Amino acid sequence: PKFVFFPKAALENVSDEVKKTVGLDTANSKDVLKHKIGIAVTKFRNHKSDTGNTSVQVAVLTEKIQNLVRHFAQHHKDKHSARGFEALIQRRRSLLRYLHRTDIYEFARVVKALKLQQEAVHIVR
Repeated sequence: PKFVFFPKAALENVSDEVKKTVGLDTANSKDVLKHKIGIAVTKFRNHKSDTGNTSVQVAVLTEKIQNLVRHFAQHHKDKHSARGFEALIQRRRSLLRYLHRTDIYEFARVVKALKLQQEAVHIVR
């Protein structure tokens, strides 16, 4: 089932039971990641059904990478997920290279919005 999560400000006049049911505080990490990816897609899309734009793909990959960084902070012995993590980083890096080559202004906007300045240093060289 699809769950819709509401920000805390939208749940001010609701009972505690409803807050627990629809709040992000009680969601599992997969649902939180889906919610964050949805926010990233809406922030970087050009039109309503835009999900394949390079900026959107970079934003989605950044959310997945940040989720795996949090995972590795808790589970530092998880070596099997490290390969997928490296693949995500490499895919984001290649998309950023493409974006830098085709649209420098969009590249600068994405890097600034996602706080990827250190990653961008390796791209621009």
